[in-house]
Amino acid sequence: MSSSSCSSAAPRASRRRGTARRLAPRRALVDLAAGDRLTGVFLPGHGMRLYRGDMLQADVADDAFARAFFSIWLDPRARAPDLRTRLPGARG
Repeated sequence: MSSSSCSSAAPRASRRRGTARRLAPRRALVDLAAGDRLTGVFLPGHGMRLYRGDMLQADVADDAFARAFFSIWLDPRARAPDLRTRLPGARG
């Protein structure tokens, strides 16, 4: 393999990884219908996994995105704190 083909392959691989990182959060944001269950699992130092029913919907390797996503419901400073009380298992 020539050095020119090696040098051009590395940037392409890097772009693909960058694209995958940008698309992973988009896969996490899905439309839900009445009765659908979305389960989020926070993985400190990694990010999060979201399951729609029993199926893995997204594995997001972005810790900052995961923290922001879960803060929507769990941060006491959230703009809609009543969302927290409507989570399954939440205590009033």
